Amino acid sequence: MLELFTKIYQGVFGQHWYENNITDYPGPELIYSQASLSNSKPISIFGDNSTVLAGCGGGKDSIVAMKMLQEADVPFASMQYSHSVYGKADIQHNLFRES
Repeated sequence: MLELFTKIYQGVFGQHWYENNITDYPGPELIYSQASLSNSKPISIFGDNSTVLAGCGGGKDSIVAMKMLQEADVPFASMQYSHSVYGKADIQHNLFRES
């Protein structure tokens, strides 16, 4: 689970780090107990629901990914992601609604 979080974190901020010439930031320090991780097991939320959850930050990658799901007739829902490093949240959310 920590590996997945790390990949997502690096992917989300990859462009920001590139644009700001940040080459040596290792990411946040994660503080956790090993026991809490070993007891964690994934569960189904809605049984046999096969809808894909697509994360969307409002950028071209998100739009292309959702368009590909749409073209392939794969049922999906989207989750909007915004962050202050990308500007005001309302502007980001409006971009998402328009796409």
